[in-house]
Amino acid sequence: MTTASEQAGAVIDARGAMLETLELQRKAFRAEGFVQYGTRIDRIERCIALLVDNQEAICNALSADYGCRSPYITRMAEIMTSVGNLKHVKKKLKSWMKPERRSAPVPMNLFGARALVYHQPKGVVGNMTPWNIPVGMVFSPMADILGAGNRVMI
Repeated sequence: MTTASEQAGAVIDARGAMLETLELQRKAFRAEGFVQYGTRIDRIERCIALLVDNQEAICNALSADYGCRSPYITRMAEIMTSVGNLKHVKKKLKSWMKPERRSAPVPMNLFGARALVYHQPKGVVGNMTPWNIPVGMVFSPMADILGAGNRVMI
């Protein structure tokens, strides 16, 4: 049995480790600069491969965690939905990365000014997931986060 002070120490250690990881992610994001299309696609493809290649292990782990969960439910709710979202982001990414045209405000539009919105990544995004769909709720939002050029902490 652990004491309250031991539990508090573990919480402090975990918080310190998370803050350290966050700072490493921020430094890596700044060092990398604007994330190119090819890099984003590569990250998404690696997520797809991770899910597909490890689907049996994921099904077994979730079945053990839940006490007996059907592998069919796990494949449908966790793996297929996540892979579907990752593929959707992969398919649409090039068009999403293009600048969007907007109307220039008066009086600038009278002089031929153009207005464009350039979508830029924000940095490191946190992804907190519920317990009931742990894999699906990690990878589905992660598809959008990585597609936007951000880094993610789960």
